[in-house]
Amino acid sequence: MCRWNDDGNLSLAVSEISNPARVCGLIGFNTRDGRMEVGYLIHPDVWGKGYATEAVQASIQAWWEGYEGVTPREHLKDELYAFTHANNERSYRVLKKSHREIITVTMQLQSINILTMKDQPGSQDSSSIQSLTVNMAETSDAPPPSHSSRISNSTKLLLGGSLFFVLSTLITRRSLSRRRLASIPPYYTSATNHKPPVNGAMEALEALNIATINVASLAMIGVGGAMYAFDVNGMDDLRRKVRGGLGVDGSGRSEKEVEEELEEWVVTVLNRKAEKEKNAGDESREKSWLNERGKER
Repeated sequence: MCRWNDDGNLSLAVSEISNPARVCGLIGFNTRDGRMEVGYLIHPDVWGKGYATEAVQASIQAWWEGYEGVTPREHLKDELYAFTHANNERSYRVLKKSHREIITVTMQLQSINILTMKDQPGSQDSSSIQSLTVNMAETSDAPPPSHSSRISNSTKLLLGGSLFFVLSTLITRRSLSRRRLASIPPYYTSATNHKPPVNGAMEALEALNIATINVASLAMIGVGGAMYAFDVNGMDDLRRKVRGGLGVDGSGRSEKEVEEELEEWVVTVLNRKAEKEKNAGDESREKSWLNERGKER
């Protein structure tokens, strides 16, 4: 997460909070009117796999491109830290290599414990450890919705397709009955003289509509049945199953190779920021030895 601690400065905050079940990305902007947060929950995933990490990478890259073009004022403090789950060893290992501030989040029954461990550059041991407990009952008044009472998308499609197919069958039968009754001549009328009015365009349009609703209902039943059989509840589950069959990221690479590549990328981004801060500090010290005419004091 990267931000500037000052109201009125526009900044981008990116965090990846992950545990064995969920990954969440958060984008926030600080303005004079207050803080505006745009949060989005990404499908179940872990660090280094799936589109969750790719979304966070893109957000970090977008922030870095804007950060290089804007320099904060001297009294502002630019912070760089990360949220990660306590059991996520891969995220902790990436930040440990870069000697960055690490905030581990552990989920408990009634509270969230946030442990802050800040590593100074050049030191291997942590310099300070802080603990903060946040009561979950205070932050959320309403209980979380129960997932067991929800109907899966595959069941909805299967039931909806079956109901739609019954309705389409009734419509088809009614249309055929109406055509059959229209073709029967009235009493005391010969069959050769009976010529009921027929509109070719309307007949073709009605036939097309009946065929469309029948095909659509059968397609809904087929898709719902396939999703139920393969235990797929949406595009996220389907994407994860396909990517898992082709490899970790669809290219056939092993999970270890993807983790190492991701670690190198994150370390490179963090080192770029540290190098820029160091260069800015050197320039400020050089300017302090010069007077207003640019000469040494």
